Amino acid sequence: MDLNQQPMRIVPTFDGLDPGTLTEEDLQIITNNDAQIADDRSAMWTYKMRHEAQRILDFLYLGPRTIVKDAQWLNATGITMIVLAHDVGFGPLLKSFAEKCTEGLDIETLLIPVASSHGLTKLFDDITRAINRNLLSVYRQQAEGAGDSQGTMAINSSNVKRGKVLVTCQTGNDRATVIAAAYIMSVFGVGMVDAVNFITSQRFCSNFDEEAKRALCSWEEILGARKDVHRARTPVGSERGGSGAGLAGPPQALRPLLRWEEEAY
Repeated sequence: MDLNQQPMRIVPTFDGLDPGTLTEEDLQIITNNDAQIADDRSAMWTYKMRHEAQRILDFLYLGPRTIVKDAQWLNATGITMIVLAHDVGFGPLLKSFAEKCTEGLDIETLLIPVASSHGLTKLFDDITRAINRNLLSVYRQQAEGAGDSQGTMAINSSNVKRGKVLVTCQTGNDRATVIAAAYIMSVFGVGMVDAVNFITSQRFCSNFDEEAKRALCSWEEILGARKDVHRARTPVGSERGGSGAGLAGPPQALRPLLRWEEEAY
């Protein structure tokens, strides 16, 4: 290991986003404009750590499904949303499991039934928007009222609570890692390789197989094409401040999931 090697670092930048999904203000709220530095755990990784959750971003954690049963950890960490990727057919069982584990906690739960990593590709968009919507909602619920004549929200930044998301699957090593990578690619504008390395250095047991990498490569191409289209349609001088229309209301593809209905992909 090169002791002089600098830790991986990703920086939120509006220029790296598809501005049709987030406004610049949204991005600032979600990321706090903080650079995210990977806490490289590869040298000190132990087997038992695969049964724990690791912080991947300031506001995003990755771990096995068993973590959902640890109400004390969820509460102490400040988790406001749990994303559970699971095999098709286990929806009713996991619905009951999630409800029992989060009883009495103000935590939103989103179930994602998938048959394969490839099946996740068409859901990346909706999952990302659902996560962002939760993070924005947690922030905006703390508004103290209209701060000025324009109706700007006044929030006490000294004690503001930020939303935090736990992404999980049965092991926390495969489908959950793919979801986390797709989210990082979308919000931080990084490529597949950087997103995978950023996650793997922090959760060393992460398993990105060839199917997962192909899915993320496809997602990278989709994100790149969207940016190109948006740039082509955006008049010069008005690149900033996307419409954010993608955050208005529950994403169509996930409406059944938000009602705990099982759907196969």
